[in-house]
Amino acid sequence: LFSVLKMLHHLFLLSFLLLLSLFNLLLFIFFLFIFFYFILSFYSFIFSLFFSIICFF
Repeated sequence: LFSVLKMLHHLFLLSFLLLLSLFNLLLFIFFLFIFFYFILSFYSFIFSLFFSIICFF
């Protein structure tokens, strides 16, 4: 009985770690997506500004 409990405990810990790593991965992807989105919007803003300046001159 004790060994079964120990095994269950180990399995629970493993699954918990797996879930945690999955969650971290999702969080990382989410932040990366936001980061890329900000960079792209920033670049498009600069590009439009540059283009408008060129058109103005």
